[in-house]
Amino acid sequence: MIDTDKYEGHSKGPWKHVYQAWGGVDCIMSPHEGCVARIDNGDKSSVENRADALLVADAPLLLEEVKRLQKEKTFLLNHITKSDIWLRAVMKNE
Repeated sequence: MIDTDKYEGHSKGPWKHVYQAWGGVDCIMSPHEGCVARIDNGDKSSVENRADALLVADAPLLLEEVKRLQKEKTFLLNHITKSDIWLRAVMKNE
């Protein structure tokens, strides 16, 4: 499981990909912090670089989804555990 605590204090989203800002370096912008990440095009094709930049730009959204899914998993596991205990107790009394 991903330890999401290590991301506490990151620049708040939404982040936006700015295509080829500063002469061939893509920038991921935060409305509050300015440029939070730069991606050097290097030898990559523009398609590869754009996909990388879009993935980085979606990092805050992906992090929130991971946190939501972790909470949902914990809730479901607790519910299943309680249901299993209840089911075994009922079956024992039959």
